[in-house]
Amino acid sequence: EKNRKAREAMLKVGLDLSGELSPLINTGKVTVAQNNRGVRIDINDSLLFEAGSADLSPQATPLMTQIADTLKTSAYTIQIEGHTDNTPIHSATFFSNWELSAVRASSVVRMLNSLGIVENRLSATGFGSTQPISENETDIGRAKNRRVSIMILYESSNQDETALSAPTKMAPQPR
Repeated sequence: EKNRKAREAMLKVGLDLSGELSPLINTGKVTVAQNNRGVRIDINDSLLFEAGSADLSPQATPLMTQIADTLKTSAYTIQIEGHTDNTPIHSATFFSNWELSAVRASSVVRMLNSLGIVENRLSATGFGSTQPISENETDIGRAKNRRVSIMILYESSNQDETALSAPTKMAPQPR
Protein backbone atom coordinates (compact mmCIF):
# COMPACT_ATOMS: atom_id res chain seq x y z
CA GLU A 1 0.00 0.00 0.00
CA LYS A 2 2.84 2.36 0.89
CA ASN A 3 4.62 1.68 -2.42
CA ARG A 4 1.39 2.18 -4.37
CA LYS A 5 0.82 5.56 -2.71
CA ALA A 6 4.42 6.58 -3.38
CA ARG A 7 4.05 5.68 -7.08
CA GLU A 8 0.76 7.59 -7.32
CA ALA A 9 2.31 10.66 -5.68
CA MET A 10 5.29 10.51 -8.03
CA LEU A 11 2.98 10.07 -11.01
CA LYS A 12 1.18 13.26 -9.96
CA VAL A 13 4.50 15.12 -9.80
CA GLY A 14 5.35 13.88 -13.29
CA LEU A 15 1.96 14.88 -14.67
CA ASP A 16 2.15 18.32 -13.04
CA LEU A 17 5.60 18.90 -14.52
CA SER A 18 4.49 17.63 -17.94
CA GLY A 19 1.60 20.07 -17.89
CA GLU A 20 3.79 22.99 -16.83
CA LEU A 21 6.48 22.22 -19.37
CA SER A 22 4.23 21.12 -22.27
CA PRO A 23 5.28 23.95 -24.66
CA LEU A 24 8.92 22.88 -24.33
CA ILE A 25 8.02 19.19 -24.47
CA ASN A 26 6.13 19.79 -27.71
CA THR A 27 9.22 21.38 -29.30
CA GLY A 28 11.51 18.54 -28.17
CA LYS A 29 13.63 20.75 -25.87
CA VAL A 30 12.45 18.98 -22.68
CA THR A 31 11.29 15.47 -21.85
CA VAL A 32 9.58 14.27 -18.68
CA ALA A 33 9.45 10.55 -17.90
CA GLN A 34 8.83 8.34 -14.89
CA ASN A 35 11.23 5.48 -14.21
CA ASN A 36 12.09 3.15 -11.33
CA ARG A 37 14.06 5.93 -9.57
CA GLY A 38 11.37 8.62 -9.83
CA VAL A 39 10.65 11.35 -12.39
CA ARG A 40 13.33 12.50 -14.81
CA ILE A 41 13.29 15.87 -16.58
CA ASP A 42 15.81 16.08 -19.43
CA ILE A 43 16.53 19.65 -20.54
CA ASN A 44 18.43 20.43 -23.73
CA ASP A 45 21.56 22.37 -22.75
CA SER A 46 20.74 25.16 -25.25
CA LEU A 47 17.85 26.23 -22.97
CA LEU A 48 20.23 26.72 -20.07
CA PHE A 49 23.79 27.48 -21.25
CA GLU A 50 25.87 28.99 -24.01
CA ALA A 51 28.21 26.51 -25.73
CA GLY A 52 31.16 25.56 -23.51
CA SER A 53 29.82 27.60 -20.56
CA ALA A 54 28.40 26.63 -17.17
CA ASP A 55 26.87 30.06 -16.50
CA LEU A 56 23.09 29.83 -16.69
CA SER A 57 21.68 32.05 -19.40
CA PRO A 58 18.91 34.56 -18.63
CA GLN A 59 16.42 32.39 -20.54
CA ALA A 60 16.97 29.60 -17.98
CA THR A 61 15.31 31.55 -15.16
CA PRO A 62 11.64 31.16 -16.22
CA LEU A 63 12.11 27.43 -16.85
CA MET A 64 13.89 26.83 -13.55
CA THR A 65 11.24 28.92 -11.75
CA GLN A 66 8.46 26.73 -13.18
CA ILE A 67 10.25 23.59 -12.08
CA ALA A 68 11.10 24.96 -8.61
CA ASP A 69 7.52 26.15 -8.03
CA THR A 70 6.26 22.63 -8.73
CA LEU A 71 8.90 20.92 -6.56
CA LYS A 72 9.57 23.18 -3.60
CA THR A 73 6.60 22.05 -1.51
CA SER A 74 7.48 18.34 -1.75
CA ALA A 75 10.06 16.45 0.29
CA TYR A 76 11.60 14.54 -2.62
CA THR A 77 15.36 14.42 -3.03
CA ILE A 78 16.45 16.06 -6.28
CA GLN A 79 19.60 15.00 -8.10
CA ILE A 80 20.85 17.20 -10.90
CA GLU A 81 22.90 15.38 -13.55
CA GLY A 82 25.08 17.13 -16.13
CA HIS A 83 25.70 15.38 -19.46
CA THR A 84 27.78 16.28 -22.50
CA ASP A 85 28.42 14.85 -25.93
CA ASN A 86 31.72 13.11 -26.68
CA THR A 87 33.38 16.10 -28.37
CA PRO A 88 36.43 16.85 -26.22
CA ILE A 89 36.58 20.22 -24.49
CA HIS A 90 39.77 21.70 -23.15
CA SER A 91 39.55 25.35 -22.23
CA ALA A 92 41.00 27.65 -19.60
CA THR A 93 37.89 26.93 -17.51
CA PHE A 94 37.24 23.23 -18.17
CA PHE A 95 39.87 20.58 -18.63
CA SER A 96 37.34 18.00 -19.82
CA ASN A 97 33.66 17.20 -20.28
CA TRP A 98 33.64 15.81 -16.73
CA GLU A 99 34.28 19.24 -15.26
CA LEU A 100 31.88 21.00 -17.62
CA SER A 101 29.04 18.58 -16.82
CA ALA A 102 29.65 18.76 -13.06
CA VAL A 103 29.80 22.56 -12.94
CA ARG A 104 26.66 22.82 -15.08
CA ALA A 105 24.84 20.51 -12.65
CA SER A 106 26.09 22.64 -9.74
CA SER A 107 24.86 25.80 -11.45
CA VAL A 108 21.36 24.33 -11.70
CA VAL A 109 21.52 23.24 -8.04
CA ARG A 110 22.43 26.79 -7.00
CA MET A 111 19.57 28.26 -9.01
CA LEU A 112 17.00 25.79 -7.64
CA ASN A 113 18.22 26.55 -4.13
CA SER A 114 17.89 30.30 -4.75
CA LEU A 115 14.32 29.65 -5.97
CA GLY A 116 13.28 28.06 -2.67
CA ILE A 117 14.27 24.40 -2.76
CA VAL A 118 16.16 23.68 0.45
CA GLU A 119 19.76 22.64 -0.05
CA ASN A 120 19.55 19.32 1.82
CA ARG A 121 17.24 18.05 -0.94
CA LEU A 122 19.69 18.88 -3.75
CA SER A 123 22.78 17.22 -5.16
CA ALA A 124 24.83 17.57 -8.34
CA THR A 125 26.58 14.92 -10.42
CA GLY A 126 28.62 15.28 -13.60
CA PHE A 127 28.57 12.35 -16.01
CA GLY A 128 30.45 13.92 -18.91
CA SER A 129 29.77 11.90 -22.04
CA THR A 130 29.37 8.53 -20.28
CA GLN A 131 25.55 8.28 -20.47
CA PRO A 132 24.49 9.21 -24.00
CA ILE A 133 20.82 8.99 -24.94
CA SER A 134 21.58 9.22 -28.66
CA GLU A 135 24.45 8.48 -30.99
CA ASN A 136 27.35 10.96 -31.15
CA GLU A 137 27.99 10.66 -34.89
CA THR A 138 25.59 13.43 -35.95
CA ASP A 139 24.95 17.01 -34.85
CA ILE A 140 21.39 16.06 -33.86
CA GLY A 141 22.57 13.10 -31.77
CA ARG A 142 25.26 15.14 -30.04
CA ALA A 143 22.73 17.90 -29.29
CA LYS A 144 20.44 15.35 -27.58
CA ASN A 145 23.34 14.15 -25.42
CA ARG A 146 24.14 17.68 -24.20
CA ARG A 147 21.59 18.00 -21.44
CA VAL A 148 20.88 18.52 -17.78
CA SER A 149 18.69 15.92 -16.11
CA ILE A 150 16.69 16.70 -13.00
CA MET A 151 15.88 13.49 -11.14
CA ILE A 152 13.10 13.69 -8.57
CA LEU A 153 13.83 10.59 -6.53
CA TYR A 154 11.40 8.34 -4.65
CA GLU A 155 13.40 8.59 -1.45
CA SER A 156 12.80 11.86 0.40
CA SER A 157 15.40 13.99 2.14
CA ASN A 158 13.47 13.43 5.39
CA GLN A 159 14.07 9.69 5.38
CA ASP A 160 15.19 7.90 8.52
CA GLU A 161 18.97 8.18 8.55
CA THR A 162 19.64 5.98 11.55
CA ALA A 163 20.55 3.03 9.35
CA LEU A 164 23.18 5.18 7.66
CA SER A 165 24.56 6.92 10.73
CA ALA A 166 27.21 4.34 11.58
CA PRO A 167 29.03 2.03 9.22
CA THR A 168 28.52 -1.66 9.69
CA LYS A 169 31.63 -3.17 11.21
CA MET A 170 33.02 -6.11 9.36
CA ALA A 171 34.74 -8.87 11.30
CA PRO A 172 38.32 -9.46 10.20
CA GLN A 173 38.66 -12.49 7.98
CA PRO A 174 41.15 -15.21 8.96
CA ARG A 175 44.28 -15.31 6.83
